[in-house]
Amino acid sequence: MIRFETDCVKKENSCMLIQGRVHQGTIRRGLFFTDVEDKSAGVPTIKLRVDKIVAYGHSLDDLPEGMTGELHLTGDGMETFPEIKCPFTLIGLG
Repeated sequence: MIRFETDCVKKENSCMLIQGRVHQGTIRRGLFFTDVEDKSAGVPTIKLRVDKIVAYGHSLDDLPEGMTGELHLTGDGMETFPEIKCPFTLIGLG
């Protein structure tokens, strides 16, 4: 299981830019997040693909556990994110 805790969410064109820290596992380009762990709102249905990973000013292929970075996500469920307040945790299967 992959767990990414968010600090900030921005929408840019057809992409979501989500900043945060990897709490469990390693995030790789192409990974799908399929669940949201959020205590303050209902859990939306999502299928968001990691298209790009940026950390410390560099594009990366993966983001290991413990590192912070920005994920560029596309897919289904992006419209639900304005209703969810940070922090929340994205869940994916690696």
